[in-house]
Amino acid sequence: MPASRKGFIPVRTLHGGPMVTHQYPVSAAPATSLFINDLCCKLAGGSDGGGVVQYTTANAPRILGVVARCLNSDRRELTFSLPTRGPYIQATAGAAVQYVDVYDDPDMVYRVTCVNSAGPSNFNQFLEVATISAGNQGNTASGISRMSATLFTTAGTGLMCLGLADTELTRLGASANEVEVVIATHINLTRR
Repeated sequence: MPASRKGFIPVRTLHGGPMVTHQYPVSAAPATSLFINDLCCKLAGGSDGGGVVQYTTANAPRILGVVARCLNSDRRELTFSLPTRGPYIQATAGAAVQYVDVYDDPDMVYRVTCVNSAGPSNFNQFLEVATISAGNQGNTASGISRMSATLFTTAGTGLMCLGLADTELTRLGASANEVEVVIATHINLTRR
């Protein structure tokens, strides 16, 4: 049973290969903070040449991937500053360029909490990112995302449900269960 929303947790790849990350600069003035396990997208243009920002349905470009690690301007991994500050990138205008390592393989499979009741009728169906209230996008003490998914049936939304996560085999169709998804609107994907 899932304890809480923890964002998009990488599980495996569809092709059986390694789970690889690539490094990207963060947008110079992100509107929202970036947390580990956040879906992210890359903005085009801008004075910073584009940059990675947290995915929202409002900015709705194609999804780049999921944040694996947050790094400072020296490209060193952010660490905890206990008891209240986790390794995430704050939404701060004019800050030095920071970086994120992103799982950007379009064949990555992620485990995520579905806020609705998901069952066999939802397998191979589309999901979308659930709306998160402002200021509640992630846990600032742990640096972990609070993103989750919600049921949707229209092609073109961000995610495709592959099935229940292995943590949910006894909770078929239960509310707030975990599902495995792939990114259906990935920036590097043209075949789906």
